[in-house]
Amino acid sequence: MSGSLVAAFSLFLFFLAYRYYSRFLAKKIFLLFMTIWAMVDHVFFEWSGWGEAEPDWLLFVFGSVILGFAIWIILEAVRLMRRFEREEVEP
Repeated sequence: MSGSLVAAFSLFLFFLAYRYYSRFLAKKIFLLFMTIWAMVDHVFFEWSGWGEAEPDWLLFVFGSVILGFAIWIILEAVRLMRRFEREEVEP
């Protein structure tokens, strides 16, 4: 569960270096997509009770909070990438 947050934070750092290392962008996007997909699968289909498993509300609440933080970090990374491209700011 906390591995998703660590992965999102590391992707945030990778996206900051996007301008200089853009050849690895496809790998980063794939890693980002798979990490978020796995977290969404766990939160909504395993811990919420919507799937076949019994609901585990503690994991659902904490997983939802961590998923929210991961999405927030991704949105901040995208915002910073756009600002760096627009303003030609050195990181």
